[in-house]
Amino acid sequence: MTIGEVARASGVPASAIRYYESIGVIAHPERKSGIRQFAPDAVDEIKALRFYRESGIPVRGLAAIGATPRGTAARGAMWRSVMQARIDDLDAWMREARATKRTLERVIACRCGGRLDRCEAVRAAETAPAARPRS
Repeated sequence: MTIGEVARASGVPASAIRYYESIGVIAHPERKSGIRQFAPDAVDEIKALRFYRESGIPVRGLAAIGATPRGTAARGAMWRSVMQARIDDLDAWMREARATKRTLERVIACRCGGRLDRCEAVRAAETAPAARPRS
């Protein structure tokens, strides 16, 4: 299969497939007359990578996996480590989201009548950690 065929079948742009190849996440396919020739199972591999990216697994995590020899226990351990790190990030995000929700509910219920010394939004700002830049 050519890269275009793999891209269409997997739903991943050819540019992303070339990038995954360049950082070692996927194996370099054979070439015939300079054209990449992927095995049919490459489609499923690329679909799995699409799932991981859509799940928020960072490219650096995929690159770390790609740097680990295929078919080894170390590679399986690396996959688990990268996925667990994403789960940990999601857990932290959910804790933060729940806390933010509770604060917003308090602000909605605020009955300060315009008095800033009684305002829930002001209280929330005083107790919130310093703002961090959004990426």
